[in-house]
Amino acid sequence: MPNLSRPTRFSSKLLVAASLLVSSTVAIAPAQANSLKNATIGGTAATDYLLYDSNNTHTFLNPTANLQTILSGTAANPTGNVELAASSEKAGFDFTKNTTLNGTIGGRAISISSLTASDWSSNYKDTTFGQYWFNSALTANGFSNMAPPPAQPFSTCLKIMGASNALAAPISPMSDKM
Repeated sequence: MPNLSRPTRFSSKLLVAASLLVSSTVAIAPAQANSLKNATIGGTAATDYLLYDSNNTHTFLNPTANLQTILSGTAANPTGNVELAASSEKAGFDFTKNTTLNGTIGGRAISISSLTASDWSSNYKDTTFGQYWFNSALTANGFSNMAPPPAQPFSTCLKIMGASNALAAPISPMSDKM
């Protein structure tokens, strides 16, 4: 089992992509019929987030921004963003913990969470969630020829892309060993 507390550059970028995906989901959610209400941050790493404010032309880090205000915008008029698991790019990050954004949209409870190592390695659609997500991202961006079939190990995809075995090692348990 790899040491997940010391991510490689690739695994950090993969988690950053997940963070951006979560952030994008947060930005899109208020664009629905209703905005996120009663927003709170929680999870096992409840202080690991960044708040971004907006001023019609730029989005900028603002640690003192009001969570409800920055999440009250729409796609046409964004008011900010939240980055969950913000320290996931730093050495020593604990990949077993998560940060959640909770609230209600249209009267329905919603919880958006950063992903943990066990989320990435969980079974999903005859593969692992990590392999499914990565292959879907490659395909959506015109690189489907780089995505291995589900029966192939995830590290094969990394080798196709020219990644070293050292890079593939921390990722491989997501699909190679499952």
